[in-house]
Amino acid sequence: MNENIYEFIVKETVRYTVNMKNMHDFILTVEEVKVFVRFLLFAGYHKLPAEKLHWSEDVDVGTPIIKTAMSRNKYQKLKTLLHFQDNDLSNENKHNRIFEENLSIDKLIVKYYGRSGLKQFIPGRPIRFGYKLWSLCGASGYCFKFDLHCGKDPEDTTRDDLLLGSRVVLNMLDCIEKPENHCVYFDNFFTSRDLLIHQRNLGFRATGTVRGNRVGDCLLLSSNELKKTVRGYYDYQRMRNGEVLFV
Repeated sequence: MNENIYEFIVKETVRYTVNMKNMHDFILTVEEVKVFVRFLLFAGYHKLPAEKLHWSEDVDVGTPIIKTAMSRNKYQKLKTLLHFQDNDLSNENKHNRIFEENLSIDKLIVKYYGRSGLKQFIPGRPIRFGYKLWSLCGASGYCFKFDLHCGKDPEDTTRDDLLLGSRVVLNMLDCIEKPENHCVYFDNFFTSRDLLIHQRNLGFRATGTVRGNRVGDCLLLSSNELKKTVRGYYDYQRMRNGEVLFV
């Protein structure tokens, strides 16, 4: 974080405080923002039962370096007011989400042990109990979209001819405005011959592992036949139009 970033945070925080909170006497400096960030880093490894205890007068919990750097009231006020962009500008561009070029669709589990009709048990996984979510993520790991798996949607009758995995992929990607700008990846739960053809027709570039019973008329050598070949041998088939390749 260079000086320009700190100055930008100061400018947007003051803008937000004055315009949205009507606090015209609010003053903030770059050094105060730096101290605030340093406190967050420090508190990340110096754990206390409650944040306010850093300013405690008790010798067993109080943190002198924190108390001398910034008052508790100043810290708490800055914590509620800190801002990183112009709200008016963000409202104008709220629909202009910038997606990464490489996107992945997969399922993820949010750990939950309480009682819920949506909780699932998935044996053999690191998290066995929890909520299943479908997710659209970028190569950086950022999640752009997710959807809670609630079973079959009785209102979704437009794609009954597709497998569940294929419907999930189409639902996750319906927010992409320019398919030709993206490569999409998924595993064999989602991949099928029909899905790849449909993705190609939409303009997406898609890659995925596939189960042997989902390749349609693109028949490849069986596993038993491949075992008889030399190490590294592979078989492939192209669709008639040459735009979908199975290996």
